[in-house]
Formats: sequence, C-alpha cells, structure tokens
Amino acid sequence: MLGRLFLANERRSAVSGVALFLFLILSPGQTAHANAVASVVVAPNGTIYFSDYIRDRIWRLDPQRRLSVFLDGKHTHHLVLDAQGNLYGEHRPKAGGRREADLWRATPGGQVTNLSVPGYEGSVFLRGDDGTIYFLQRCQLVRVAPDGKREVLAGKDCDDKAWTDATLRYGHLHGSLAWAPDGSIIFTDAWLLRKITPQGKVLSIAEGSPANLFEPLPNELQPKRGAGLAVNSQGEIFILESHFDGCIEKLPRKEDESISYLACAGHFWTRNGLSFAHDKFYVVEERGPLPKILADIIGSPRIRRISLDGKQETLAIISSPDTRVAAAAAIMALIAAITLTWKRRRRVAHP
Repeated sequence: MLGRLFLANERRSAVSGVALFLFLILSPGQTAHANAVASVVVAPNGTIYFSDYIRDRIWRLDPQRRLSVFLDGKHTHHLVLDAQGNLYGEHRPKAGGRREADLWRATPGGQVTNLSVPGYEGSVFLRGDDGTIYFLQRCQLVRVAPDGKREVLAGKDCDDKAWTDATLRYGHLHGSLAWAPDGSIIFTDAWLLRKITPQGKVLSIAEGSPANLFEPLPNELQPKRGAGLAVNSQGEIFILESHFDGCIEKLPRKEDESISYLACAGHFWTRNGLSFAHDKFYVVEERGPLPKILADIIGSPRIRRISLDGKQETLAIISSPDTRVAAAAAIMALIAAITLTWKRRRRVAHP
C-alpha cells in the first residue's frame, strides 16, 4: 500500500513538472497579441526593415546581411518608408484600449518622433510624398494633411461596427494599402480589392466598376484571406495567401484574366508581409502567432527574397540560441525526472 502511494506521488510530481514547464512556455504573459500580420519594407540602398510583433521590435537587415534591432518596445504591424529613408509605423500598447495607438517616425539613425494625426486609431495607413497620411477610420479612407487638415477621401461611415464586426475590424487593423503608378491607392481588407483614385472614386480591380470599400460586387473574384500587398511599376498587383504554404498571387486586371500563382511558402510557414523592390519580392514568413519563448526556440519570423523566376532565398531568421539551450536543459531535466520516477517504480514493484 505504501509502495503504491509512493508511486502515485512520484507520478504526480512528474506530471506537475511537465505541466509547470508547459505553463511557463505558454503562459499569457509570454504570448503576443492574437494576430499574425507583419510588414517588410526595403530602402533604396537595400536595407530591409521588418516588424516583429511577437517581440515588440523593428529589425534592420543591412545590405551585408547584418541583422540588428532597429527599434525596441514597438508593437507594430504596418511599416512605411519615405523618400528620405525615414521609417513610419504604428504602436499599439498592450495595456492600452482597443483604439489607443500612435504613429511614429524614425530616422535612419534611429531617432524616433511620435506624430500627431487627428482621428488615428491604429488602423492600416499610408504616407504620400507631400507628408499626407492616409488611414482607415469607420470604413472610410481618411487623409490628414501636414497642417492637420482632415478629409474623408472615400467610403461610408459605419460607426462602431468597424470595431465590433470581426471582418471589418480585421480589415481596419490588418488590411493593406499601396500606391499605384498613376497615383491611385490600392486597398485590400484580405477579402476585397479596391482602387481609390485621387478624386476619391472607388473601383473594383478586375472590372473597374464603381464599388464600396467593404461591400463585394455580385460574382466578384475575391482573395482568400490575403495578407500583404505590393504593386510594381507596371501597375501589376500582388498579394499573399495568408495560410500555411501560401503563395504570392498575381491578380488579374481584366475580367477575362485569371489569378497567377508565384512562389509558395515552405511547409508550416505562413506569409504575412510583402514588398516589391529592386525587381524582387520580399516576404515575412512566420510559424503563427507563437508565444515569444517558442518563437525564440524554433525561429520565427524569417525574411525571404524571391526573384521573378521563383528562386527563394532566406535572408534572416529570428531565434535565440540562449533560449534554445535553456529549453534543451529543461527538457533534459524533465526526462531525467521521469527516468528517475520509472526506476523508483521498478524498485517499489520489485523490492
């Protein structure tokens, strides 16, 4: 009887050890926001910046592939570069309210300035060469001039539904905006694609028909959870499929054209950020919205460069050797504890 009681206690100790280890890895305090959209942008000199919402960092990869932390403490999804090489992004404090967010600007040297943009609530944004900021607010595309003058460019006010409807909320927080060569803005909320002219007309991409920002047209071709948007100098539009093994899609611009599929992600990688520069694609690939410690162990995110012929090259992957060593030591300790429990059980069963 005492032997069985001793064995039961040892089993509970081993199970408790495993549970404690999993709790430390998966505890909410280690987990990032439950979303998975990042950005990558490329400066004219080839320097790459990408957002890492898991670690609240912006990374910089220089042309010699030297990786460094550019900014720390920024929970950012969207990045924009201006002609002078200044970087723009949003910051959504984890302890803040659902609409508490700031826009910031960082010089190439890392000097950060918070920007005052009336009405901005943390949604996807874009910047014009003249300093005008464009962003989504209540299902409308709003522009704010450098002098602070605010104007609704397109869309219909949907009031608080923009934050209570799951699809609209995703489109506001994780949609994509990009400039077309003719000065129009291309927008996707992950399911629809729209072109907004400088005069504020909203058109569908394939048919060129008048449309609303967030309302599909009858029989309209729709992406499947797109994440990331890029437009080349010829006006060709590319998006990412946001799921495991997702591909880059070249979208049709005419009704009789179909989607073309380019290079796809590797197994168990999700693509969540896209840029086109120097005749190549740059993508952010992740293993999902992982807790930070798991991302450190297995490595996530990573940056890949893809040529027009489909050749893919990994430029950088974020991981932590120290965390890997610590995790390996913890696993070995658990294995040792379980082995010891098994040996004690054998001794109790066969004295």
